[in-house]
Amino acid sequence: LGLAGIFQDWIRKLFWKPSLKIDFQLSPPDSHRTFFSDRNTGKFLNYTYYLRPRIGNNGNYRLEDVEVMVVELSKKEVNGQFKKDEDFLPLNLIWSVSHEITKLKIQPGLFKLLDFGHISETKHKQAQLDYFKLGNNTNVVLELCTEVPPNTGSHLIFPGEYRIKLLIAANNLKPVAKIYSLFLADKWTEDQQEMLGKNIYIKEEKSMY
Repeated sequence: LGLAGIFQDWIRKLFWKPSLKIDFQLSPPDSHRTFFSDRNTGKFLNYTYYLRPRIGNNGNYRLEDVEVMVVELSKKEVNGQFKKDEDFLPLNLIWSVSHEITKLKIQPGLFKLLDFGHISETKHKQAQLDYFKLGNNTNVVLELCTEVPPNTGSHLIFPGEYRIKLLIAANNLKPVAKIYSLFLADKWTEDQQEMLGKNIYIKEEKSMY
């Protein structure tokens, strides 16, 4: 019976497989302008722009226990070369709404939204920047939605051009690494179309299996 069960499981894995798809749309409803409010009073604090890719399953079997980790960040220097940030701490990103680190399952044909990060005016992040001892004179900052804020403050990204590497894995999926070009302009506007269409750019460069 044990051998029969193992054989059946092997057959199932041959024909029933998940297939990962990532769709990064910088437009509503996935990416959009929203706001922060005081947790105690509900008072409006400031606007922010959330960036949320869809993590989908194009296969014929569910993805199980899915995690996404941001593992590497490199910034473009004045000489045109990208320099790896050696202080960048790899951490898991969180899933939208639920704030889970691991998504239990993604059924075939469906997707889940992942919180990649949110862009705010720097003036509303001053206390946070002071805590991490990050002196800065830019207008905006992108905060990655990591499971915890690292003590290095490496989850805070200032305007510039970057390469960022994500690692996606599941119990029944071989880890997939994807590298994205990321550009953040040092401009803020409350016009959602202009902000998401001109001041932020994210595009996949290549994937590695």
